[in-house]
Amino acid sequence: HTAGHASAAGGAEAGATAASAAKPRRKLSSRLIRTLSGLVIGLGFCGPAVFYGTWPFTMMTVAVIVVAVLEYERILQSILSPPLAPILRYAHMTVSIGTILAAQLGVLTGIFECAAVALLVMLLVVQGNTKNPEGGAPISFGHISSQVFGVFYTGYLPAFWVRLRMISVPLASLNAVPTPFLRTCCSILHWPLNPTVGVFATSATAVCIIMSDTCAYLGGKRWGKTPLILVSPGKTREGMYCGMAGAVGTALFCNFAWGSPAHPAVATGIGFMIFCASLLGDLSVSAMKRDAGLKDAGSLIPGHGGILDRFDSYFFSAPTAYFCWYMYLKACGISWTPLLRS
Repeated sequence: HTAGHASAAGGAEAGATAASAAKPRRKLSSRLIRTLSGLVIGLGFCGPAVFYGTWPFTMMTVAVIVVAVLEYERILQSILSPPLAPILRYAHMTVSIGTILAAQLGVLTGIFECAAVALLVMLLVVQGNTKNPEGGAPISFGHISSQVFGVFYTGYLPAFWVRLRMISVPLASLNAVPTPFLRTCCSILHWPLNPTVGVFATSATAVCIIMSDTCAYLGGKRWGKTPLILVSPGKTREGMYCGMAGAVGTALFCNFAWGSPAHPAVATGIGFMIFCASLLGDLSVSAMKRDAGLKDAGSLIPGHGGILDRFDSYFFSAPTAYFCWYMYLKACGISWTPLLRS
């Protein structure tokens, strides 16, 4: 009887030990999946698209936005009553894609306004006679604002990534020559190196966002104690400071690797602005998901969630980087007109 108790206790101990040993393995596996999926997206799709030219980059942007629109509409379905008609989802997708393609074709003014008006007309025509099961009006202020914000968020803002990539000013005009380190990296990855402000600014902005997110996550896990904001309870001020340091440090490193096209003080300022914009994008999506009662916007990317979960920090960062470089190039006496028409 005593031996039976001992063996049972030993078995329970062994089971507890096995269970406790299994927990870190599951955690490590989740982090590994997150890391691998990030590497596949960055090195397999986004990186080559940035370096191979404007059209590959534009088509990659379009692919991302198609999924982003579907996830955005999924969030709206959980918030709006009555739900939007399905055809409005495809109208939203069409005008968002059109806005991005227009930027690639050099049409830079009036697109957002036309797209917003088109969506509002569609909303009135299609949704105006829909019966509300709750007895209210078929169209609320939420329906109207969600359409205007939708084309702004998934069309107008992402189009700035295309605009940023299309800046064809040679780095040589800023007395910058890419370092051997960068040339070696591009050679290993088989990426063509076209030393223009557009390629540099686009790649540097993306890397700043990645390092900001990574440092914020690791710093928050290690030192996070003070909550940042109720919209996103998992974020801490300590994590935010680590993310800011990561973005600024990466901006300085990228500036050096590309031959210092900007003064270090300017690079520091741009890194800080990119961090602020990326945090705004992150918190905006967190607020939308929280209102909809969703943990993730989607499930396309293993370990990350959906496109909006992975690329939320990117939406506001491109316009920020674009106008930072606009001001810097203008201060350097480089004409802005060819940049708009490039």
